[in-house]
Amino acid sequence: MAEEIISVTDIASQGVVIDTPPVALSPNVFTDVRNIRFKDGAVRKITGELLLNDITEDLVPANETFGQVRYFAVWESPNRTPTGCYYIWVVDYIRANVTVGQKMYVQDHTGTKRDITPTTMANGFTFTATGWQHTIFSGGFAFIINNGIDRPHYILDTPGNTDIANLVLAELPGWDGYDVKSSVITDTWLTGDLLTFDLGQKVDFVNTSIEVTVNAASRAAEAGTPAGTGTVNGANFVPGALPAYASLPSVSSSHFQLYNDVATNTTICYIGGISNADEVIVKINSRVPVNVTAGIIQSFGNLLVAGDLTEKSSANGAIIRRLSGVVKTSDVAVPGSVPNNWDPFSAGVSTADEFTLSETNVITEMKSLQGNMYIYSTNSIHVMRLTGNVNVPVQFGPVTDEYGCLNRGSVMEYDGKHFVVGNNDLYTFAGNPGNIQSLADSKVREYFYNNLNPIHEAKMFTLLNHHENEIWVCYPTLSSFRGECDEALIWNYRDTTWTIRDLDNVASGDTGPIKGGGVPTATVAITGNSGNAGYTNVGRRETQAVTINGSTPKATIGTKAIKTVAVGAFSNFTTDVLEVVDLTVTGTTGPSVVNTINTLTFPATATFTYDRDGSTYLDGGASAIINGDASIGNVSFPAITILGTSQADGATINMTTFVAAVKDYINSDDALADFTAAATNNALTLTSDVPGPRVFSTSTFAISGGATTNLTIASNVAGVGVYGITAALSPAISMRITAPAVAGVHAAIDETVLTAINLSNQTAIQADIITKLQAITVFNGSNSAIYSVGTSGGAIRFTAINGGNYGALTIAFSTAYGGTSYTETTFGGNLTANVSVVTTGVDNSQPQPLMTVSFPDGTTTDSVILTGTQTRATVVAAVSTIINSNADWSTTTGTGLVTATAAAIGLQSSNFDVTITSIGTLPAGFASSTFTEAQTRAGVAAASTTDTITLTPPLGSAVTVNFDNTSTYPAYDPDTGGSTAPVTATEIATALQAAWNASGSSTAYFSVARAGAVLTFTSVSRADIVGEFSYSVAPGNTRTGTLVSPLITNSVAGNISVVAGIPPIFSKMTRVTITINTASGSSVIFDRHYGEGPGRLLDPDFTAGINDETYGDSGAANDAAYLNLYYDPAKDLARTNTSEQGKPNGTVANTQLALLKVLNVISTQDALEITPDSITAPTEIAINPRQFGSTAKYVTAFSPDTEVVASRVAPTVTQILAVAVGNTVATTGPTFSTTNTAISTTFNIVRSWSDTQVNPNEIFPIFAQSGYVNGVLFNRLRAADLGYDFGGTAYISYAEREQMSITPNFDTETLGSLALWADGGTIITVGGTPQRATLQVRARATNSPGELPYLTTAEDDTQTDARRNRLTVNDFVVGSSYKTDLRITGRFLNYRIDDAAASTAAGYTGSNTRAWNISGLQLRVAKGGSK
Repeated sequence: MAEEIISVTDIASQGVVIDTPPVALSPNVFTDVRNIRFKDGAVRKITGELLLNDITEDLVPANETFGQVRYFAVWESPNRTPTGCYYIWVVDYIRANVTVGQKMYVQDHTGTKRDITPTTMANGFTFTATGWQHTIFSGGFAFIINNGIDRPHYILDTPGNTDIANLVLAELPGWDGYDVKSSVITDTWLTGDLLTFDLGQKVDFVNTSIEVTVNAASRAAEAGTPAGTGTVNGANFVPGALPAYASLPSVSSSHFQLYNDVATNTTICYIGGISNADEVIVKINSRVPVNVTAGIIQSFGNLLVAGDLTEKSSANGAIIRRLSGVVKTSDVAVPGSVPNNWDPFSAGVSTADEFTLSETNVITEMKSLQGNMYIYSTNSIHVMRLTGNVNVPVQFGPVTDEYGCLNRGSVMEYDGKHFVVGNNDLYTFAGNPGNIQSLADSKVREYFYNNLNPIHEAKMFTLLNHHENEIWVCYPTLSSFRGECDEALIWNYRDTTWTIRDLDNVASGDTGPIKGGGVPTATVAITGNSGNAGYTNVGRRETQAVTINGSTPKATIGTKAIKTVAVGAFSNFTTDVLEVVDLTVTGTTGPSVVNTINTLTFPATATFTYDRDGSTYLDGGASAIINGDASIGNVSFPAITILGTSQADGATINMTTFVAAVKDYINSDDALADFTAAATNNALTLTSDVPGPRVFSTSTFAISGGATTNLTIASNVAGVGVYGITAALSPAISMRITAPAVAGVHAAIDETVLTAINLSNQTAIQADIITKLQAITVFNGSNSAIYSVGTSGGAIRFTAINGGNYGALTIAFSTAYGGTSYTETTFGGNLTANVSVVTTGVDNSQPQPLMTVSFPDGTTTDSVILTGTQTRATVVAAVSTIINSNADWSTTTGTGLVTATAAAIGLQSSNFDVTITSIGTLPAGFASSTFTEAQTRAGVAAASTTDTITLTPPLGSAVTVNFDNTSTYPAYDPDTGGSTAPVTATEIATALQAAWNASGSSTAYFSVARAGAVLTFTSVSRADIVGEFSYSVAPGNTRTGTLVSPLITNSVAGNISVVAGIPPIFSKMTRVTITINTASGSSVIFDRHYGEGPGRLLDPDFTAGINDETYGDSGAANDAAYLNLYYDPAKDLARTNTSEQGKPNGTVANTQLALLKVLNVISTQDALEITPDSITAPTEIAINPRQFGSTAKYVTAFSPDTEVVASRVAPTVTQILAVAVGNTVATTGPTFSTTNTAISTTFNIVRSWSDTQVNPNEIFPIFAQSGYVNGVLFNRLRAADLGYDFGGTAYISYAEREQMSITPNFDTETLGSLALWADGGTIITVGGTPQRATLQVRARATNSPGELPYLTTAEDDTQTDARRNRLTVNDFVVGSSYKTDLRITGRFLNYRIDDAAASTAAGYTGSNTRAWNISGLQLRVAKGGSK
C-alpha cells in the first residue's frame, strides 16, 4: 500500500469547537479539551492553582462557627499599592447549628484578617447565596459592597492608612429614609376630557396616600358616593365602587374623590373644578420614610448608580414600589468621600434622581465603557452619559431591546468592549447595537447553555485574566452539587479561541495581585559590646573516699566437724499396730469384642426362570427371606430387585448367580447395611460390621409358583460384646472395693475404679489400679484417709492409717456402658482378685510417730517409723542408726546423747535436725522439741590461698594485693587458737595504700591518704573525673568454712564517697559568622570571635573560626604572654595574691569592629551585592545576590542574630573571689544588638518576589473555594494560573479530536504512527532542567460519521459499536519520544492526547504535575481500498 505523511499544523489557532459536527471540521480543530490553553502556536497544559491561605473561623462563642464562603473581592486600596492589597470575603454565620446571617471580613495579602461586620448587626448581614457585588469609588479609596437585601455598605480608607485595624464598614450615608412622592398622572386637562383619572394600579392606602395638585394648588380628598369605608385617603380607607360616569356625584371645586374600578381593579381619582388647560398632577406618596434595597450598585465618575430597586415601608416592611427596571443616581460626591444623599424627591441642588429604563425587565448589570455607563437588563441595554451639567449630571438613552445579560457578573470590559453572557449567547458589545457580535455561535454556545445549571445559574461570574488575554466564564455545571462553580469556559480575545478548565468548588472569584513566594535578601546589623572568655568557675580537685567493707581470712589449718543430738527425757509409750492387707489381681481388663460370622447355605440345585419385567411374578420369579434377632430383623430379597437388568428376561438363574447378586446387594448397603457379605457358590457368608452376638433364625428361599426351602444356617464365629456399642466405645472392667464400717475404727468403704483398657500384664494392671486408688480420698494416705496404697512384690498393699482391726475388703468386677451394667466378661475382659491380711491391726490409742533426721549438708534426710514400745534409749539408738547409715558420718552414744563426727576435714556449717510428726496425737512429752541439735565445732578446711583484692581507679592502673605470705600473715589453727582468723579492713587498706604509692602511673592522677579503713584519693587535676574507684575480690580457698565476719565483698556505691571535681568554666565570646548558599552547598564566608579572656586558649569547647587570630585582638605574641594578661586562679590558691587579683577576668569588644572586618573580608565576593550604611563605621550591611539562578550566592544565616552558643560576659575577679572554690558565678549578657537584621532564603520560581509584598504587575485569578470533604467543611483562597497542580493535587489535561477524515471518507486508511511536535516541562528549582511529562496517545478508528470513539473506555473486546476497531493507548515521553505507533484502520481518526494514567479500568485519573506543549503532529497513513 502507498504511504503518505500528513502534517497537521496551526493547531492552536482554532481552539475547541463542540457545537459543529466533528466531521465538518478541519484537522487543526479540537472537538473536546479540558485544562488546555491555546497559546503561542501550541496546545499547552493550562496552569494550576496555588493555596494562598485557608479561611479559618475565629469566632469566640463556642456555639458559633463559619459556614461556607459566599463572596470574594480584591480591593487594591491606594494606601497599600504597589506592595500590598486587601481581600474582602463574606462567610455564612452559624450559631447553634443554624445559619443566622453572614459576616464580612477584610484580609490583607499576607493573611491577616479582621471581622468588619458592623456590631449593630447582631446576626450579621442577611443570608444570600448569590446577591453580593461590589464597586470601587473615590479613586480606589472607597470600597462599596451590596447584597441586594440590606443597605449597601462602604469602607473609606483614610489616605496614608496602612493599618487593617483602622478599616470601618458602615452603611452608605443618605441611602434611604426619604418619603416617596411618585407622580402617576401629569396631564394638561382639556375641555371634553373625563374628570376621572385612572391611576393604573390599586393603591395600598395602608402604606401610601394620594396627593392631587391642579395648577400647583393642592386639592383635598372628600367622600364620594359610595363613600367606601374608613377615613378618606387615610390608612384605613377602602374606596367604594366606581359608579357609572353618568351617575357620578358632584365634587366640589377644591376637592377630589376616590373610587375603585371593579372592572380594572385600579384606583380612580375624580377631580372637581378643572378648567381647560389646567395642569393636573396626581402623586402616590408613602406615609412613612422608605427603606431601599438595590440589586446592583456601581460607580460612575463621582456618582454612584443603583439599579433593580425595591422601596419598603420603614414601619412594616411592605413594598411601596418595586422598581426592577429603574436606576437611581446619588448626589455628586465630594472628592475623597462617598455621596451623602440619594433622595430623588428632595428639593434644592441635589442631583440624586431616579430613571425608569424598563417596565418589564430586571436590571442585572452596569458597566462603564468608553466614558459611558451601559446598563443591562435581562433583555435590553441602555446607555448613561455624563452631561457636564451639575444640576442634571446624567442622561439616559436606549441602545437595544434585543440583547441583555444573564445576571450580575456576566459583563466584563476588555479592550474598549464588553464581553457579555446573555440569555442565549455569549457576545461582544462595543457601544453600538450594530457591532454586537456572537463569540460562541457554532463553537460552544449550545455546549455552554446546555451545561449551565439552571438551578444555580445566578452563581455564574466572569473574570478578566488580562495577562493571558482571556475572559473566564466561571459557572456551575449540571454536575454541580451545591451550586459551586466547577468549570470555566475561557475565551481568548486576541486569538478568538475557546477552551475549558476545571474549577474546584469555586464560590466566588476576582483578579488581583498575590504575595510572593520569596527571593533571597539579607541585611546584617550589629551594635554594642561582645561577650568575653573569662572564668565563671575556677574549678575544684575531685576527692574519692574508699572504705574497705570487711575483713579477709588468713591461711587456715583444717579440722573435722563434730555435731551432737541430745534426746530429752519423755514417758515411755507403745504405738498402735497398723493393719496390712495385700490384693493380687490377674487376668485381662478388656475389652476384647468379636464380630459375629454366619454362613447361610442356599439349595445347591435350585434354579428359576427370571421374570425381569414382573409380568408374571412381581418378585421376578424367586425371593429369599433372611430372618434374625432384633439387630437383624426380617429382610426380603426379591430377584427383580437384586438382579435388576443384569440378567435377561427369561434367563435361567442358578444359586451361584442369585447368591452373588444378594452379596452385591448387601454390600451396596441396600439391605443388612451393618453386615459385609461374601459369596461362594451357593453359600452366603455374613460378617457383622459391629461387635456382639447376632443370631439368625429360620430363613427361606422360595421359587414363585414352586417350592420353598429353608436355608442352612451355621455360626462360624460367635460374637462378643453388645450390639450397637462399637469396639472403640466398648468399656474396660470396673473394680469395686467394699468393706463394712468398724465402730471407732473406720467408716464403710465403697469405691469403684475403672481399669484402663487392653491390660493383661499383672504388673501393668497393678500400677493402673494403684494410681487410680491413690486419687481417691479413702486410699490417698492422708490423715483423713482409711488406707494408704502401695506395692508389695506383685501385690497391691493396703496399709491402715490408724490402729485397730479393720473390716474385711471385698472385690467385685463388672462393666457398664450408657448407664447399663453388664457382667465383667460381656465385652471380653476377665479379672480375678485375691485378698489376704498380712497384719491384723491393734488399737493402742497411740498413732505411730515418724522421726525424720536432716543432715548438715541440707540435702540428705532419712526417716523411721517408731513402732512398738519406745524408751529414751530406743530413740537414741534409732537416731544413731539413721546417722550411721550415712558413710559421711560415724557416731557414738551416751545417755540421751548421739555424737556424730564427719568423715572428712572441712566446714559443716549447719547442724543435724530431728523432727517428729504423726497423723494423730504425739505421745505425751515426745515431739521435735525433745531433740537438741548442736555442734562441738563446725570444722574448717585446710586453705592456703587468700582473697585477692584489686583496686581499680577511674584513671591510671589498678593495684592488687593478697595475704598468702604466712610470714607476714601467720596461718590460723582452729584447734590450738594460733594466730587470728582475719586480716582486718584496716590492714587491707594499709596494703592497698602501699601498693598504690609503689605504682608511679597511678600517682600521676591521684594522691592517697589513709585513716583507718578509709583511703582518700585526691585528683591531681581540676576536673570532673569520669567514673569512680572500685575494688573487687577474687575469693581464695580460705573463705571456705571461715567464721570471719564480715567478709570483704566487691565494693558497692555506699563504699565510695565522691566529692566531684569541677572543671574551670569560661564565658563565651561573641561569634560573628556569615553563611551563604553556593552551587555546592552552604559555605561560611566570615567566622570570627570577639572578646578576650583565658578561655580563648584554655576552654576545651572553644573552636577558632576561619577568621580568628590565635590571640584575638590582644597583640600577645605567645600563650604565656596572652594568659598573663588575665587573672589566673592557679597563681592564687590561697586567694591572697593581690597582684594577680588586680588583673581583668577577660575583656569585651565593640561589635561594630566586626562589621568593619566583614566588609574587608567579603568585599571580594563578586556574586554578592554588598551595601553598607557606612564605609568607615557600618552598623548595617545589605548583602543580596547578583543572580537569580541555581548558582546564585545568598546569605542564609548570620550569627549572633541566632547564636548556637550564647555569648556571655564573665564576672569580675571580685565576684569570683566572693564565692567558695567550685561555685559558678552568674554571667551577664553582652550589650550587642542585631535589630534590623533580616534574612530571607526563599527562592520561589513561581512567585519570584518578596513573600511580604505583592507584585502589582502580576495579576491572577483568585478564587474563594468552599465545600465539603467527607462531611468536613473547607474554606480557602487559591490563586489560579500558578504551577501545574490544584493545590497539590494533580489534574488531567487533554485535547481530543473526533471524526477526522485524513482523506475522502469513502476510503479506509491504516494509520501507522503519529508523531507529536511536543516539548516543554516544569523547572522545579531555579536554574534547573525541565521535568518532563509522560503523555498518553489514545487512538481508535471509526467507520461511520457520528460513531462514538470510546477513547477513555477500557478495551473490553465486545466487538460492538466502534469497539470492534481496536483502541490503541501508548506512552509518549516529552523530550524523549518523537512518535508513537498506532496501526489502526478505519475511515475516521479519533484521538486524545492527555496526561492521565494509561489504564482507565479503575477510572480516568492522572498524577502528572509537569507542563507540556504540542505545536503540531504528523500522521503516517497507508492508503486502503474503497468500499
